[in-house]
Amino acid sequence: MKSLRILILFIFMIMHAVIYADNHERDAPNSPYMFCNVFLSGACFGIAQGDRLSMQVIADFTVYDIFFSFGGKAVIYSGFNPSIADAKKIPFEKCEKMNGFFDCKKRKLNDGRIEFVAQRDESSEFIHVLFSPGKKEFKEINSFFLNIKSCDRSTNTLRCFQ
Repeated sequence: MKSLRILILFIFMIMHAVIYADNHERDAPNSPYMFCNVFLSGACFGIAQGDRLSMQVIADFTVYDIFFSFGGKAVIYSGFNPSIADAKKIPFEKCEKMNGFFDCKKRKLNDGRIEFVAQRDESSEFIHVLFSPGKKEFKEINSFFLNIKSCDRSTNTLRCFQ
């Protein structure tokens, strides 16, 4: 009787694992931008193999330059005073997924660049991204933006939105 219970439990665990893997496989984008490997003060994002990243710490803010292997370029500002592009006639739209941000918006500018602005909470630093597309690989561009996630730092722990 005990071995029957163990067998039923084992079968249940296998079925649960298969269902979990199947659901997460459908949810996960088929893209190199699925995980965070660059951490800012209030957010994280991922770069993929072949991408290049440089970082400059300037007074009270940080600037990241990313050159993507598919040809695009992004400049990411992390600080309290982002320089929003002067395009007042082009409204921002809410992000597809908020990824733990209090405020998250983006827009496509007339020159083809994409502007993204997000903030973890009302008192945190802004994440401001200006993305210049290269070959216009929309799938990779969208995946990169969807992978920018809010993070919260407490004592010795960094927790990023899943």
